[in-house]
Amino acid sequence: MKKNHLLTFFRLFVNSIVFLVINYLLGCAIFSFQHHIAFILFFSVDMCVQDAHIDFLVSTMPKKVYAYILYGITLLVLFCLFLFLGILPIATTFYKGGI
Repeated sequence: MKKNHLLTFFRLFVNSIVFLVINYLLGCAIFSFQHHIAFILFFSVDMCVQDAHIDFLVSTMPKKVYAYILYGITLLVLFCLFLFLGILPIATTFYKGGI
């Protein structure tokens, strides 16, 4: 029984870290492409990633309340990432030639 709880905690931890990294990079892309047609693509992928993460949390956690609390905590950590690391700019134009 103890091993099952440890495995569940490890899966939640790894999935939350992956969610934070992917959502941070998608947020940077959304910010960089906000005046480009690719914004729609990045925004819709971001919504799909968030939906998949919520579905994973609800199916893994024993109660929905715990899942939504953990989701709120991950969103707070994501906000702190944007606050302290900032936005990584992504070039929205193609450059010809070398460096």
